[in-house]
Amino acid sequence: IMTICMGIIFGFALNKGRVFEPGVIIDQFLFKRWIMMKMFLSAAATSTLCLSLMKVLTPIQYRIARNKCSVYNLGGSIIGGTILGMGMAIGGICPGMVLAQIGAGVENSITSLISILCGAFIYG
Repeated sequence: IMTICMGIIFGFALNKGRVFEPGVIIDQFLFKRWIMMKMFLSAAATSTLCLSLMKVLTPIQYRIARNKCSVYNLGGSIIGGTILGMGMAIGGICPGMVLAQIGAGVENSITSLISILCGAFIYG
């Protein structure tokens, strides 16, 4: 139930901010429009707050989650982030917003979804 509620809130925020529109995504990479960055920073702040609460309220589950996420590969992150950023800037699409783009009828969004799924399949 919590997942469904968070999905509804996420979808509402995406629609309200119009950050799923290709022009908004491309303008963010051109440093013309900052709404996407503001939404990402708001999400990061919310995540930090939730993790802080989790650490205090459920320390055992927090430690388990932290241990699962402790592996970090700097080189892979740089290469993957560069490829992701180039794809977002060229295609005007964000993997987290592709379903909203399909629902809104954005051109080439289905092609982008197929590309995202192929990339995920190749990665493993």
